[in-house]
Amino acid sequence: MIYLMTGSIHSHLNKEQRMAGFARRAEWKYPASAKVIGEYWAAKSPQITTIFEADSYDPILAIAIEWGDFMEIEVAPATTPEAGLAAAAKLLSGK
Repeated sequence: MIYLMTGSIHSHLNKEQRMAGFARRAEWKYPASAKVIGEYWAAKSPQITTIFEADSYDPILAIAIEWGDFMEIEVAPATTPEAGLAAAAKLLSGK
């Protein structure tokens, strides 16, 4: 399944704590069970958005435990535009 994960860096962290978090991120690797499609950093907040595939909840929990001190993490299931349009067409046709 595909997941969309958004991490918003905690606003209470000072500059030193944020820089330490970025240094930690530079060394950190996603769990092997999470096949990363892409990671994007937005200037607002700042936020980090990751799109990844996983067959279980395990990598989601591992990421949340690892990064909960640095950012608020939200994860939602997602799909490709093609699969989403196909599912919508099926629902609209009543099948």
